[in-house]
Amino acid sequence: MALNKVNLCWVLSDGRRGHEIQSTTLATGLAEQTNILPFYIKQPWDSFTPRLMPLFKRGICWHRGTPNFKQNPDLIITTGRKAAAAGKYVVANLSRTVPHIQILHPGDRPSQYDLLLLPAHDQKTGPNIITFNGSIHPYHPTWFNPVNANHETPCPVIMLGNPKSAYFESRWPAELDQIKNSYPGAPLFVCGSPRTQSMIKQRVQSSLSAADNCWFGADDGDNPYVAWMRAASHLFVTTDSINMMNECAASHALVSLLAKDFIPSPKHRRFIDSCAERWTGLAKNNSQEQADLTLRTQPVKYALDQVLADDRLLKLLKSPNSSSGG
Repeated sequence: MALNKVNLCWVLSDGRRGHEIQSTTLATGLAEQTNILPFYIKQPWDSFTPRLMPLFKRGICWHRGTPNFKQNPDLIITTGRKAAAAGKYVVANLSRTVPHIQILHPGDRPSQYDLLLLPAHDQKTGPNIITFNGSIHPYHPTWFNPVNANHETPCPVIMLGNPKSAYFESRWPAELDQIKNSYPGAPLFVCGSPRTQSMIKQRVQSSLSAADNCWFGADDGDNPYVAWMRAASHLFVTTDSINMMNECAASHALVSLLAKDFIPSPKHRRFIDSCAERWTGLAKNNSQEQADLTLRTQPVKYALDQVLADDRLLKLLKSPNSSSGG
C-alpha cells in the first residue's frame, strides 16, 4: 500500500525540544506542509493532562495566537501528555473530523487517539498501537557517512546527557582513561548539556587536555551535537538518554555506553538490552568485538521506517476517521 501524504499537518508543541523533534519528523513523512503550533497550559489544568478538565479553553495559551479552527488541517500530531490534551481539545473544536496521532503514551486510554505510536521498550500493544525501536528522530542511517568508522584520523566523540553526579565522581575518570588509551594522541570531542551542573562541568573540563574539544552551552559556541555525531568514528554516550543512544546507534560508527552502573530506569534497561548487538566495549582492541565488527557497526532499525510501513497508518491516511476525543 503506497503512502498517501496529506496536504497539511498541525504539530502541537509543548515546548520540549525532544517532543517537537519526534512530532515534526513524523509530520515530514506524512504531510506536504507542517504548521507548528506552540502552546503552554496554565494551572490547574496542566496538572490533570492528558485529561481535559472543565473550561480547558481558559487553560491553554497559544504562543502564536489561537489557531484558526475553521482552517482545518488534515492531520494532528502530538507528543507527550500535555500535547495529547491539547490535541484532543483541538480535535473537539474543529468543524470536521481530523485524525489525531499521539506519540508516546500519555497515560490515558489508547482509544482516545486514532493511532498511538509507542517505543517497543514500553511493552504495550493494542489494535491502534504502532510500536517502533528506540525513538523517532530525523537521522536516517543514510544521513550518516558510512565510511566514518574507517577514518585514518579517528574521531572519538563523547555524548554526555545528565547521569547522576555520582557517576562523575566514581566512574567518569576511569572510563575517560579507557577512551584515551584506545585513541592515544587523538583529540576528544565532548558534547555535554546546558543543564549540566557547574560543578560537574568543571570536573569534566579539568579532566580533558588542551587539544580536546568541549561544549556545554551557548558560551561555548553553536551546539555541535549533530555535526560531531555525523563525523564520529566512535561514539561514547551516557545511558540516561534513550534518544541520544538511539540517535548514535543509527550511525555506522562504533557505539559504546558510558555510566552503565547508573541506568536510570527499567525502561532504559529494556531499550539497551534490545540493541545489545550494537554496543561495543570501551576498549577498542577487544578481540571478540573486533571479530564481529561488521555486526556492531550496523545501524539499528530506523523508527520512522517502521512506522511508515504499518498498514494501519496507511489506511488512516487514505480513509481518515474520527478520534474518540474528550
